[in-house]
Amino acid sequence: MKNGYVKLYRSILDKPYSNKPDYVWVWCYLLLRATFKEREVMIGNKKILLKPGQLITGRKKLAEQTGVNKIKIYRILKCYENEHQIEQQKTNKYTVITIKNWHKHQANEQQNEQHLNNKRTTDEQQMNTYNKDKKEKKDNNIIGQVISYLNLKANKNFRSDGKIAVKNITARLNEKYILEQFKKVVDIKCSHWLELKNGKLVGVIVTDEKGREQDMSIYLSPDTLFGTKFEKYLNQNANKEAIQEAVKHEKDWQKIKEVRPEETYEYKPIPEEANKIIIKAIPTYRDKKGKEYK
Repeated sequence: MKNGYVKLYRSILDKPYSNKPDYVWVWCYLLLRATFKEREVMIGNKKILLKPGQLITGRKKLAEQTGVNKIKIYRILKCYENEHQIEQQKTNKYTVITIKNWHKHQANEQQNEQHLNNKRTTDEQQMNTYNKDKKEKKDNNIIGQVISYLNLKANKNFRSDGKIAVKNITARLNEKYILEQFKKVVDIKCSHWLELKNGKLVGVIVTDEKGREQDMSIYLSPDTLFGTKFEKYLNQNANKEAIQEAVKHEKDWQKIKEVRPEETYEYKPIPEEANKIIIKAIPTYRDKKGKEYK
């Protein structure tokens, strides 16, 4: 009832009440409140079938809803009947008002509304498709930039259309990570696993306890870098810096106490967050008392 529209014909200007605002307003209100399709309503325990162009109301209710006093409502409805615009079926509880010639003047309203709804749905679908395509193009552009940056930094030739790589990067984009954060992870991992030889970045070869050599640059694969550990890699440098700062602070304090034990030096404990990082990352860093170095 709140959507769509009704038609108001210019012939209303030929009516004898056309210069009376209350009469015109009540007519418009009846048009707006009339049902445009057949439906059932319950009045108390009684079921009433309303046909297009009908509404259930009463003088008191119309007065409340239109702001026109009840006595005037009676005269207005009587005028509409005399003009053959409405019919009234009265009971002691309600009145069914039927707007005459509804099908002649308003029949296409439902069809037009359906057309508008269909058009609106089509427009929304087209817009959603457009936005989806736009997002996919943007994501594909970022994916290409991420892989290009990785290839440049790692001296590799990873493909930008690798199934797992695309899946991982897209998942991180959906988590609201941005291009600069992808580049940061690449920088962090390249600094960990690569070294410069003859002007080129090459993989660092490490030997395990069994004497087997392993090229650490294999861990620079986009399948690995941008997977579920992405956030851990992103925060790796922050953790490292926090540990270095904490270690430096306590070493400075210990050194001053050894050289000048009589000097007053304000000792500031390691921040709780940094302390958690140290305990988690380097469990042998201190003894259980947390004071001596190992």
